[in-house]
Amino acid sequence: MAHNLFDSFQEFKLGAGTGKFYSLPALEKAGLGKVSRLPVSIRIVLESVLRNCDGKKVTEEHVRQLAAWSPNAARVDEIPFTSESKRMTTLHDVDGGVVAYAKGAPEVIVGACTRRLQATGESPLDAGVRELREETGFVGSSATIIGQIHPNPAFLNNRCHFVLVENAVRSSELDWDPDEEIEVTTAPGDQVYHWAREGRISHSLVLNALFYFSPRWEELKKR
Repeated sequence: MAHNLFDSFQEFKLGAGTGKFYSLPALEKAGLGKVSRLPVSIRIVLESVLRNCDGKKVTEEHVRQLAAWSPNAARVDEIPFTSESKRMTTLHDVDGGVVAYAKGAPEVIVGACTRRLQATGESPLDAGVRELREETGFVGSSATIIGQIHPNPAFLNNRCHFVLVENAVRSSELDWDPDEEIEVTTAPGDQVYHWAREGRISHSLVLNALFYFSPRWEELKKR
């Protein structure tokens, strides 16, 4: 059963429907600390801790401790992660600070620009355009949503929207988050689909995006 610790279980509108999510800004509003200033890696872990708080394995005190995280603070506790949390994360002392590592693929993965929407009123289309600009510097003349999926239907009700930005050129400064490290490159469309067929591209969201883009790509090649 969903909890509403610190009034953090909130609702957002999505098209004609609504969804629910756990709001990190609600923690800051409740006085738990400057959550908005935490490193992205810590905020990711904090959202998982908040969402899985059951008062037993993950408690309110765990939420409070992580929300008040400081790079110079001594380690005072451990936050348990179980199969229910669907995340395996470890915290490491690196050069006097803490870095959170989430288990993932060992290879370098061809990824996509992604951003989780919060209750800010920003549409999936606007978020996709902004994320492309911030992470790659590319800006286009038009943008449309070409598809959407449920990437985690077993345990989340979130949706992933695929945004096609046309006539994009690199014309903007990069604006990465502090812990982002991205290599930006370009390749012909047919080459990208060849990489997908031979398994070089294995990121499931990227493969879904290529699926939705395929009819449009075939039209463009006929021009």
